[in-house]
Amino acid sequence: MIPLKSRFNTPINKVGTFISFLYFIEKIKHLPKNMKKLLLLFLSFSFYNCSSDHNIENEIEKPTISLTTSIIQPLKDRDFSFHNNGVHGVFEDPTVSKKLKAKIELSEVNNSSKGTLNVKWKSDKDGLLYEGKPDDNLESVININLSKGFHKIFFEVYTADNSLIKKDSITISNVIKLEALSDTGRSIKLNWSKYEGNNFISYLVYGENSKPIAEITDINILTYEYLETISLVKEQKFQIVVKTTDLTDRILGSNIVSKMSGNFIEFPYFVPKMIKDNLRSKIYVLVAPRSKWDETDKYGILIIDTKNFKIESHILTSDRFSDLDISPDGQYLYLTQKYVEKLTKINLATMEVKTFTTSTNDWGFHKIEVGNNNILFCHITPPTSGSTGIMAINGMTGETINMSYNAYLHGDIEYNSKNGKLYMGESNTSAGVIYCNTFINQNLRIENNYPIFPNSVVYPDPFLFISDDYNFIFWEKYQLDLNLNVKREFNTKMIACSPNNFYLSDMDKIYNYNNLSVVFNYPPFPSNESTKSTLFIDDNTIITCKTYQPNTVGEPAQTYFFKMKIN
Repeated sequence: MIPLKSRFNTPINKVGTFISFLYFIEKIKHLPKNMKKLLLLFLSFSFYNCSSDHNIENEIEKPTISLTTSIIQPLKDRDFSFHNNGVHGVFEDPTVSKKLKAKIELSEVNNSSKGTLNVKWKSDKDGLLYEGKPDDNLESVININLSKGFHKIFFEVYTADNSLIKKDSITISNVIKLEALSDTGRSIKLNWSKYEGNNFISYLVYGENSKPIAEITDINILTYEYLETISLVKEQKFQIVVKTTDLTDRILGSNIVSKMSGNFIEFPYFVPKMIKDNLRSKIYVLVAPRSKWDETDKYGILIIDTKNFKIESHILTSDRFSDLDISPDGQYLYLTQKYVEKLTKINLATMEVKTFTTSTNDWGFHKIEVGNNNILFCHITPPTSGSTGIMAINGMTGETINMSYNAYLHGDIEYNSKNGKLYMGESNTSAGVIYCNTFINQNLRIENNYPIFPNSVVYPDPFLFISDDYNFIFWEKYQLDLNLNVKREFNTKMIACSPNNFYLSDMDKIYNYNNLSVVFNYPPFPSNESTKSTLFIDDNTIITCKTYQPNTVGEPAQTYFFKMKIN
């Protein structure tokens, strides 16, 4: 059946309708008076309604005045949907009020008609939205809440006698609301409102690609976690498009959201090492160029608050430190320098700084570990191809206690406060080993080593670490007990372990501690020097540092600190 408004809305049909109306009156003469009144009232209303200008799209312009008009807000191509190989349009959050703005341009000869113009805003879905006059600038602005759905919005300009002069239109998708969260620091969680139509096939999840990331066929599934695969430091756009059974070119798309997956701090200097202070929820970071030949305008120590994940301060910026360590009781931070006869001590409760003069023939120290009772184990900076001793120093007075019996190559040292032993892993050698050293009667001596001669590791990295429970040493591809017995050999080099031994990390992945299954792969980082700076702040949180020093002289370094959740 043809709707009333369609049957009555042509000149011919209007004449026919009038004749039918007269015939109808003749036929109801015999009815009771009250019933005749009701029927006449109903028919009059229907006739008026069907004859009125209610067909929004088909109303004909009658340009009696020369003007142009256009909808200028929102812009018709404001948004870009990756659906259907890319389409411009307007995709709105249905919970937000819409600001619609249009402008009228009159020709000079018609300026006198300015005050006679009327305007209407209409929606093919919601009907008349507004009727009135334009402002003094011949603009019309309305704020309106639209019903959920796909709208074609019309702005129409009329003469004083209600003749349509000009109109413009815009389509708005006002279907579902999309939100994006990046709680993990390595992914984006998308949440959207449920589609309310009865023609649903699926939700298409779009990122910045014409191919959907995912298709969800359950109308009640309203979340999707996008694991970052492109960039942690750049915003990406996302949209949900509803696929329906309707054969139409209309895109029923959500509002488009932009979100960065990474939770990071950017810092314009090179960072070779960082350590954590569990007592104060802080990280202390060495700031120094990669090469001893490189220089910069600032050095020192960067302090990061791990709870708020903000840089708290950058101190001692004129001192170029080589290593740092916290005393086992958490009271003091000690720092060394290469080729400088100075040790620095910071009281972490008051941030008071003291320095001690050392005696190393100007070699300085390249490594430091703080033992029990604030005994400092400082490895004298070795020559390029050579070995040097480890000096024991009283951390409270700065006095030298003793020099180690043995000399050590380049490498890394870690002190285990549980058993009072110092572990030293060699580097810069084709026959590297790890040593366990005792400190008895103020003498540091090698107790044993791994591997046992003639076995060794070819050019090991200058890196080792001890688990937070002090039960294991991780060096190269080995997990060793405190006596350097191999507990496990991995096919990769682990660089961090969670506090309660739930997870392990290498440079690329997080692993389950027990079965070594991959929990997740790290997303792509913007820069990545070969520094082993990854820390588990707790069993579910990682802070990793990725730093890059350009080879071009004068070009600044670039460092990112990323904070990520495992679950």
